Amino acid sequence: MDQRTIRQLRGASDLVGETVAATVTLVAQTHRTMARQPYALLSQIPVIGRPARLIEQFQNSIMEQVYSSILSVNHLASTISTAACDHLEQRASRSEVENP
Repeated sequence: MDQRTIRQLRGASDLVGETVAATVTLVAQTHRTMARQPYALLSQIPVIGRPARLIEQFQNSIMEQVYSSILSVNHLASTISTAACDHLEQRASRSEVENP
């Protein structure tokens, strides 16, 4: 595999990782905003206000864990992809030295 192809793979991998991270971050922000609205209304009702706030905290905790997990997996995939590109680059360099 030549150096140009490896650079293209590295660029594509970086682009995918950054796109996933940006999309997940935007979706998480939108999710937080949308989830907050019904809880804001429910928390104003005297009988169910406190339980609604507790449920909201629980839901927010789960939501944050899910989005954090997705971002962690994305970071791991990016790290693995970078390592694979590094390996391919080293192989290509050795091949060029051995077969000029």
